[in-house]
Formats: sequence, C-alpha cells, structure tokens
Amino acid sequence: MIVAESVTVRARTKVLVDRVSVEARCGEVLAILGPNGAGKSTLLRTLSGERQPDGGRVRMRGRLLSDWRLRERARVRAVVAQESVLAFPFRVLDVVLMGRTPRVERSESAHDEHIAWLALQAVGLGTFAARSYPTLSGGERQRVHLARALAQIWDASSERYLLLDEPTSGLDIAHQHEAMALVRRLAHDLARTAVAVVLHDLNLAAQYADRILLLRGGRAVATGTPSAVLTADNLRHTFGVEAVIVPHPRAAMPLVVPISPNAFPMEHIE
Repeated sequence: MIVAESVTVRARTKVLVDRVSVEARCGEVLAILGPNGAGKSTLLRTLSGERQPDGGRVRMRGRLLSDWRLRERARVRAVVAQESVLAFPFRVLDVVLMGRTPRVERSESAHDEHIAWLALQAVGLGTFAARSYPTLSGGERQRVHLARALAQIWDASSERYLLLDEPTSGLDIAHQHEAMALVRRLAHDLARTAVAVVLHDLNLAAQYADRILLLRGGRAVATGTPSAVLTADNLRHTFGVEAVIVPHPRAAMPLVVPISPNAFPMEHIE
C-alpha cells in the first residue's frame, strides 16, 4: 500500500495539507473528496512522489517514497493528472505507448504495442489507435491518458498503484461510470492494485469507492466507508450544504440528495 503519515504540505506561509494520514490499499478504491482548495490534488501529488511533504512521510511497499529511484517507482505507480497538455499530432497509440517508457530500453517492442492496444481496449478506444490525438474530444483525451497509465503498470510483477486526479472530468455520464467501473475492477479483480482517485461527484464516489477521505481546508474531516463518511453533518461541515442521505434504490450505497435553498417555500425566507 501507499501510506501517508501525518503529511503536511506548505506553499510559503500557506498550509495546503495539514497533518493528513491515509492509506491507499491494494484491492481497494480510495476516493478523495472535498471542496475546491481543500488540498485534494496536492495530497495526490504527494502520494505519487511528485511533491515532497514538508512534514510527515509517505511510504510505498514499506519504503520511504523518497528512497525509490524515479524509474523504479514509475514501473509500479502511474498517475493521470487533472490536465494533460499535448499539442503534437501523435497517433493515439503513440500517446498510450508513452506509458511504456519506464520499461523500454531503446525502442518499443511488439509486446509494448500489444499492451498499449489492450489498454486502449480497456477504456473503450480500441478503434482509435490510428487517430490523431489533437482531433479527439476532451473526454476522449482523458480516456487516452487513463489508457496510458494502465499501460505503464500493466505488467508490474507485484503491487501496483494508480493515482487519478478527476479522471471523469469532461466525460459524459456513461463514460464516467465506465471509467470508474474499470478502476474498481482493477482494484477488486486484481487485488494487487491500489487506486486513489480525486472526485467531485459524491454519488460516483459512493458507488465505486471502498473508502472515502473527506478533506476541508487541508485537514481530514473523516475517513471510512461511504456510508460512514457521507453523512448530512459531514457534508454540512465540509461543503456548507444541506443534504438528505437516503439508501440507493438498487445498490448497497448511500445516495446524496442536496437540498437547494430555493426549494424552501418563500414564506419561510425573511
């Protein structure tokens, strides 16, 4: 697993993450939720090793993350950032093949191309291999980068880690669920995979996450199962919204129903 122990991250005098402890466990999906500016992306970058903590420590497989060589770390840990800027007219397959870089010595092999193609199939883009990347929609590009991350850790020999920062942004509702169902299958069917994902959609997190970390102002509000974390009190404290939490009519999960202030009768508003 990846373990953060009392991690603190600062930007000059501002504390972005304040003594947060959390685990990304193999066989599980961890969703990181919170309002804008809560420290979600900063925490994810710290878990990936992209950013060094100013306090506390991060371990992967029991070793300090800072002790891992970059190439060694990249073979077992893949990241999909919130935004991936790529303007060159690469083929989609070539973009996915970039994920194979930590394992390539000179040039990509037929094995690398086969894994890239399998990764594209996994995200529903098997027929897009020859397409030019800049011609894709935003949602299609996001799925290509998910495929790139999958190709990066596809054949890791033991525990592997997938860290995703808002992977469903720009996706329509069908592809949001396809993407989250895929990462959940990766974690559950291949129990050696740990997934940590930053999300904004509370109900998407409730449906696909095993555990949720709720952040507010860089601090952990609650950590636990969706039912334990997604409570009216926690959502009021974290987001400043009123919500009703009801059982999902078909799935064993809570369903969050925000209550708009405009829904109240006018006579109750002074």
